[in-house]
Amino acid sequence: FPSHDISKSRFAKNTMIIILGDHAYAAEENITGAQHNEFGLSRFHIQTPLTIYWPGHIAPQIIKDRAHSQIDLAPTLLDLLDIETSHPYSGRSLLSKNASPHYLPIIQPYAGGIIGSIRYPYFYKIHLVDGHEELSHLEEIPGGEKSIPLQTASREDLAGFRATVQQHYLS
Repeated sequence: FPSHDISKSRFAKNTMIIILGDHAYAAEENITGAQHNEFGLSRFHIQTPLTIYWPGHIAPQIIKDRAHSQIDLAPTLLDLLDIETSHPYSGRSLLSKNASPHYLPIIQPYAGGIIGSIRYPYFYKIHLVDGHEELSHLEEIPGGEKSIPLQTASREDLAGFRATVQQHYLS
């Protein structure tokens, strides 16, 4: 990464810098509360870093009250660039304050047998081999790896989780 100060560049006013991770911590890394579990997923494995640096256009902020994913990046960029258009993206802009939370697909590619969905603060997971379903609360349980009863979520949320999983599993 260049070691010079981008703000001094002649391109600074017209340059947006985006730094995005494709995953958070890998399983079995030595992180308190993030030990590998039977699903291979915890809150610490799915918190993916994203930084958008565009001085004069977007203020620094941390979004912690909603779940977002890489599928939300394209709608966010359209929003930042003030481009109003209909688009085929299933994601939503990170800048939208009024949008209701949506169901984000989570695919565990390493073992290939787990798929899930997040609608903050719940994390729904299903094991594809035996159909075992699991629900976690991302704030109440350190690491988010312990199950809570499925009935903790509303019927609407359970239906939304299952529909998201089915839509992305069949894709």
